[in-house]
Amino acid sequence: MKRADILENLKTKKYDLLVIGGGITGAGIALDAVLRGLSVALVEKGDFASGTSSKSTKLIHGGLRYLKQMDFALVQEVGTERAVVHNIAPNLVKPEKMLLPLYQGGTYSKFLTSFGLALYDFLAAVKKTERRIMVSSKEALKLEPLLKAEKLKGAGLYYEYRTDDARLTIEIIKTAIDKGADCLNYCEVIDFDYDNEGNLAFVKCSDRDAEDDENAEIGIAEEPLQGTVVGRTGSRPRNPKDRSVGVISSDAEDASHVSGSYPSKQKYKLDLSSLHEDLEGDENEEDVALRQCLFVEADVIVNAAGPWVDILRLKQQSEESLKKRLHLTKGVHLVVKRDKFPITQSVYFDETIKGRMIFAIPRAGITYFGTTDTNYSGSLDDIKVEEDDVDYLLAAVNKMFPNVQLKKEDIKSSWAGLRPLIHQEGKSPSELSRKDEIFVSEEGLISIAGGKLTGYRKMAERVVDKVMQSLKAKKLLKIFSKSSTKNLKLNACAFKDEAHLLEFKASLEKFLAVYFPTTKSNGRVAERISSRLRRTNDRSVLLVHEDHEDDENAEIGVPLYTPNVAGDLELSSSKAYADHLLDNYGLNAYKILDYLKNLIIERKDLSREAAFVLAELFYTIDYEYVRTAQDFWERRSGYLYFDIDKVREYEDLVAAEILSRLLANS
Repeated sequence: MKRADILENLKTKKYDLLVIGGGITGAGIALDAVLRGLSVALVEKGDFASGTSSKSTKLIHGGLRYLKQMDFALVQEVGTERAVVHNIAPNLVKPEKMLLPLYQGGTYSKFLTSFGLALYDFLAAVKKTERRIMVSSKEALKLEPLLKAEKLKGAGLYYEYRTDDARLTIEIIKTAIDKGADCLNYCEVIDFDYDNEGNLAFVKCSDRDAEDDENAEIGIAEEPLQGTVVGRTGSRPRNPKDRSVGVISSDAEDASHVSGSYPSKQKYKLDLSSLHEDLEGDENEEDVALRQCLFVEADVIVNAAGPWVDILRLKQQSEESLKKRLHLTKGVHLVVKRDKFPITQSVYFDETIKGRMIFAIPRAGITYFGTTDTNYSGSLDDIKVEEDDVDYLLAAVNKMFPNVQLKKEDIKSSWAGLRPLIHQEGKSPSELSRKDEIFVSEEGLISIAGGKLTGYRKMAERVVDKVMQSLKAKKLLKIFSKSSTKNLKLNACAFKDEAHLLEFKASLEKFLAVYFPTTKSNGRVAERISSRLRRTNDRSVLLVHEDHEDDENAEIGVPLYTPNVAGDLELSSSKAYADHLLDNYGLNAYKILDYLKNLIIERKDLSREAAFVLAELFYTIDYEYVRTAQDFWERRSGYLYFDIDKVREYEDLVAAEILSRLLANS
């Protein structure tokens, strides 16, 4: 459905439910509700998943550390949800082995860790093939040679699930739209309105879709700490004759990070003044006049705006009437090239500086690590990774992996997000519960806060139950139906089984091999290095130059650290491209291949890689509501975090093509 059609529906239809917020929580609510037969609308002030839902650790995990807080119910719920989310999106949510090293004098003893992981497996109903095992220090070092050997007592090996949080959110949104929901990004709620009886019935929205600036550009900061998009691009110039075209304000989606500051020793207090600043804004009358304002009518309105939840609540209530408020904490992640931090598998380790647990996760050509957990009370739209965050994470990694010794200049990109937790007096950020809570105002606004990415589906189920109870109380609903999302595979992820997924992947590789062949030289070098590693188990840097590949004693010019060397050497091959398409787009990958085929035929000026990037871009504009370059680079393709060199190389091309295509489609 085109954006104009959705806008028209929002203006003219009355909905059973309106959801405010296009993150994972709002997306889950919209899908759950539309499957129960409700008419549903969803509006998001920025891009879908542009807040917290693209800034997590990108794991569907059970929260092992919550066992320490004795929060067994939360562990059980999110633990069991891992398998559910994997089942409904098998290409997006994949099992990931996690190594938990144990040290003398560390937070966790070997006995308690063994018991805790066993309890974790039991509560999460983990299948036999993925249950924890305990290994010796020698075995732990064999699994991860870069670990600090001193005082290592052993390790636990267990499973979590890796995902792309933004892609998961987008696929849920698209599935909800396919089932009948009207979902729109860049549409901000600016006020509430009421019916003649004083009941909440409308929201006033502002369409932020277009920018009155033909020269808007994307910005890639030069400093390592700012290795992300910091500008906007690709927005359409406003048509003066069409007053329905909106404006993206200067603070919309142009922050390079969504994050905050480092741990504060001061007592936490929510800075309500900053909320009022966000609420009132700093736009002039001309900015507001250029926007299209519309009223959306619904019987029930849900506030699932994440860190912005209290801003919307304050539109209805006074500060004093908010019995419970958000407590925002910040999480930062850093990204380095894989050869700078060449771990062989994911590691979940106990850092002793602040007593937190940190993930280090390898992914294709990079390794990322985090997170921090610190109080945040500043502006929600201008949150950056700070020097203290970087110093803390680098110190933690360098202490656990002493041969790595990362430096600030090694950082290629970074991200940070805000956790919208529920404030509990006297508790530190890490001690705050990750449970979700639902608040209902006197006027009927249902707000949800707290929770985890992993538990989005159960959160949505509870919210929609509350919505249906409200509709029933208003005599607008006769039958109360239950959630049916547990077994519904997301549209692009509807593989019959593992065999079907592997068969689909093989067909992608076969198609792409025509355009991105793997050289025989690379294949032979990769095979030889893999063989040498199997014989010697030596994971130090081996340098062999391809020009001397027939000389067994020659040194190879490819840094090698991982067991899957062939894969590492074939990052520009059909396999790598197929993996990217399958992981991100699932069954819709063939639509991208259609664009690729046409581009290669029609655009002789493009390299094959440039054609591939544009094929992705065109698909995401036409099918995934991309409006700016940052939408594409960060939340659709993931290149901003995982392959920033590609962003730097093609930023101008993508900016120009977005502008051209959006103009053509308008």
